Amino acid sequence: MITLIAEPKYVIVFGVLSFLGMSMILYDLGKPLFDRIPWIISFIISICLYYIFLDFRSGIINLHFMQVNINPWIANREYLYPLGLTSPGFHSADYFPLIPTFFIFLAGTALSKPIKSNKLPQKFYTMKFPVIKTIGKHSLFIYLVHQPLILLLIGII
Repeated sequence: MITLIAEPKYVIVFGVLSFLGMSMILYDLGKPLFDRIPWIISFIISICLYYIFLDFRSGIINLHFMQVNINPWIANREYLYPLGLTSPGFHSADYFPLIPTFFIFLAGTALSKPIKSNKLPQKFYTMKFPVIKTIGKHSLFIYLVHQPLILLLIGII
């Protein structure tokens, strides 16, 4: 919304915050299923699905031995942008479609299981990075300010 006010031609449609919110909802809905799958299997499946759907925005599904073009089967893409299927005139300054990006989200949640259960080397848990900690504490503010600030700087230059 801030970008829309600051520079309407750089409107954000289904940006990173929309993607993360929807991903958290979908993950929570599927949590009973995801919890039954060992983390390593879940991680591998998520990475494979990411590869398969990497070109989904172009209407392509990559099977290892062939590509499937789904464009002929989809008549109206206007409202499918959250999934990753966009109409020809679609534009967003910050766009994170659910497909294939949700599979990276799932890979991250799979990796969180061994991390939370202290299965990594102890040094992983004791390392300190003050800069990253500070950025993490202020990440929402940084996210909200960075795009209008960059657009302002581009406008000045």
